[in-house]
This record gives sequence, C-alpha cells and structure tokens, in this order.
Amino acid sequence: MHKFSVIIPFRDRHEHLSVLVPHLRDFANGRGIEIEIIIAEQSDDEPLRRGALRNEGARVATGDILVLHDVDYLPADDAVYWTENTDVFRPVQRVEFITMDGSQRLDEDVPSGYRHFKKTIDNNFFGGVLCIRADAYRMINGYNPMYRGWGLEDDDFRERIIRSKLRVTSGIGLFRALPHPDSFRNDDLFRQNQTLFQNREAFDNIGMNCGTLIVNTNYEKQKKYGVDKWLEVTQWSIPTLTRANLPNVSFLDYGIFATMENVQLDHVQRAIAQGNRWEPSIMALCEKYAQPNTTVVDIGANMGTFTVRLGQLVGPKGSVIAFEPQRVMYQQMCCNVFLNKLRNVHAHQVAIGKEHGDVYLTPIDYDRGAPGEVRIHGSSGERVSCAPLDDYELRNVSLIKIDVERYEPFVFDGARKTIEENRPVILFELTTLPLPDYPEDYVVRMLSELNYNIYEVSEWGDYLGIPVEKDDNS
Repeated sequence: MHKFSVIIPFRDRHEHLSVLVPHLRDFANGRGIEIEIIIAEQSDDEPLRRGALRNEGARVATGDILVLHDVDYLPADDAVYWTENTDVFRPVQRVEFITMDGSQRLDEDVPSGYRHFKKTIDNNFFGGVLCIRADAYRMINGYNPMYRGWGLEDDDFRERIIRSKLRVTSGIGLFRALPHPDSFRNDDLFRQNQTLFQNREAFDNIGMNCGTLIVNTNYEKQKKYGVDKWLEVTQWSIPTLTRANLPNVSFLDYGIFATMENVQLDHVQRAIAQGNRWEPSIMALCEKYAQPNTTVVDIGANMGTFTVRLGQLVGPKGSVIAFEPQRVMYQQMCCNVFLNKLRNVHAHQVAIGKEHGDVYLTPIDYDRGAPGEVRIHGSSGERVSCAPLDDYELRNVSLIKIDVERYEPFVFDGARKTIEENRPVILFELTTLPLPDYPEDYVVRMLSELNYNIYEVSEWGDYLGIPVEKDDNS
C-alpha cells in the first residue's frame, strides 16, 4: 500500500488552498488512499522558485510516492494518481477550466495557451500534477533550483527524467483548473531560464543536494489549513547563473559545441556561436564519403566541428584520428568531442608534415579570443611537434580531410604511403602560393600520379580527390 506525499509549492494563493486541501482529503478518503499534504511556501518577494520549493517538500516527505501538485489543480472523479510498474506517472490527460464556485469558465476567460488542454495534454507536458517514486526523485537530484520566475523548470525536470531512463506512464484523468491572475513573464528572467535550459546537462549536479535554504515550520498555518506540514522558506542561498559557472555552449543540428569568449575574431567560432554549420557544403561531402566502421583522418581539426560529425558518421566501430597543433584549439576540440560523448575519436596535438621534428606556429594571442588563420611558419611562436602521417600506420582509411593553411605539400609528402595503401577519398584546401622545395602544382601532380581524379568543390580553394576506381562521378 502506497503512501502519497502531496507537495504544493505556494505563495499568496490562499483562496485556492482553501479549496484544494479539503478536496484532496475527500478524494483520498473516498479511495482509501493514505496521503500527507506538505505546503512549501516562499515567503519573500523574490521571483518564485517552484522547483526549489518542491525540493524542500521532498526533503521532509515520508511517502514512497511524491505528488508534485500545483495549487490550482483539482482532481475529478476519474483521476488516478498512480499505476504500478512505473517510476513517473502523469495523471493529467485533460483540463477543464472552472470558476471559484465550480462552474465552467467561458473559453475567452481561459488563457489562450491552455485552451487545447480541454482536449488532451501533449507528451511534453510535465506540469500541473506529476507523481514520481520518492527514491527516483532523489536519484535524479530533484529539480534544478536555479530556475526563477516564469517557465522551463518543468521542462528541465522532464529532461532529467528522460536522461535517467525512468519509466513514464500517462493517465487518462480529468482535472479542473481554478482561475488565477495572469502570470506576467519577466523577460530578463525568462532569458536566464532559457540559457539554463539550453545548458541543462552542465547543471545536473545542482538540485536537492543544494540544501542551503533557511526553512521554518509554521504550525499556525499548518493547523489553519488542515495540512500535515507547512514549510516557510525565508532565505535563499542557491547558485545563480553567471558567466563564471556557465560555458559558452551552442547547439547545432548534429551536436553541442563550446566556443571561446570572443567569437567575433574567428569565422569558424562565430558561425558555430550563431548555431550554423561551418562550411555546410564540405560537411555534406564528409557525410557522403566517410564510411561506417572505417578510419577517418581529420588533419587541422580546429575546434572539432568536423571531428564530431565524422565520429558520428563512422560509428562506434569506426575511428577518427584528429590532429590539431594549436594548444588551446586542441583543448577546445577535446572538450567538444567529450560534450558529444564520442569514444571513437583519438586526438593528437601534433602538426602533420613531411618528417619528424619541431615546427613553429605563427604567434597566437589566445587572450584576444579565437585565433584566425594560424600557419606553420618561421622559427618563433608556439612550438609544436611534427610527424608524418605515414608513421601512424593507419588501416581501413575511407576519408582524409586536410585543412592546414598553406602546409598541404608537406602533409601530402608525409602521407604518400597511407594514401597508396588505403586509397581514401581526400578533402583538402589547396593554396597555390609557392613554398620552398615544392613546385606550385606538387599536390595535384602527386595525386595524378596515384591515379586520382581531382574536383574543385568551392571557390575558396577546396578540392576533392577520389581514386579512379571509386569515382562514380566520372
């Protein structure tokens, strides 16, 4: 037999509470259900923290099922609060909007965003009333208490439930919603909540474990309203969303990417920060030629925009060998690989060239933000190790991507054996500026000797090399 702890976040809705509490008592008694009613009241004038209030109620709850209940929702006779063999139960299927005396509200008096609830609740709705096993609530760390004011704390909680793979079951019950004044959205707070939601996985460690509130028991209100526990939160000490604890994270259609502070100094960072794919036409070629269960090489991986997608394309049985010599860019690339949970990427802070040794990158001022076109040049700047690709003795290579800012002949010279043995498709930038020891047409001539067809794929000097025997374009 279950015991239900009904947790109601509360502030200033005394008229609603006077209706809800006796209604819940009658509902439970009529079904032989054991309940305790816990009110978690925010007594200050700060923006409401509904999630944090629910966490406080959960701390003192003694039931094995927590019922997270808004103060304006009344269960109708057909409502059911639990079903077995589940972890989370969504009892609300339909909502009927009523006046305080119980008569039905006119459609024009129903908030426009809620009128469709009269038919059915969609699967993304985790508000109003939600039931969850108490141990499951603790396991997912409850609500993120950093949400304030209007919006998105229920969506964040839904995502915690989904990521934890808890079993979710939906009911068919009708609930009646009492009227209340419209909630006006504070746009600044809502934008903060949006940023929190966009970066929600970074804050999974913040929840019930942030128990630094000052909470008192108000026995007078407890007795007046006939509830089992009345908690008054009189002071908050919860982390706030600041740039100090929030990474710059952008969400693309294929992954999550951390970007630098000053993205305006680099076109790659700027595009990603705006939510756009970098070089989508080149990405489309990667998607065409990177084969599942093979090895793909990314030379000049930068912040990992291609590395991440290549890791997804080859799959868990394939591998991506990524090279990025710039120290901070290499760290950023590793961060983005980790954010996207790719275990098949092997990252190296190495410059790929003709032979072993050290080379120097043009000076980089990382404090000014993301660097632009960094090249291997001269005898001063950031010193990095250099190695030929052939030394890695790679097998089953389907694609090599090369973007090395005028260092292409050195890369191809040190990769001849890998190309001859694997016959991969090669995507590369090519600068025709003369280099010491290399004629202007060195790369084209080498690929022609190896029986490759070469196609120009952009006006910015991007080329595609395909072995003749694999070329379906000829």
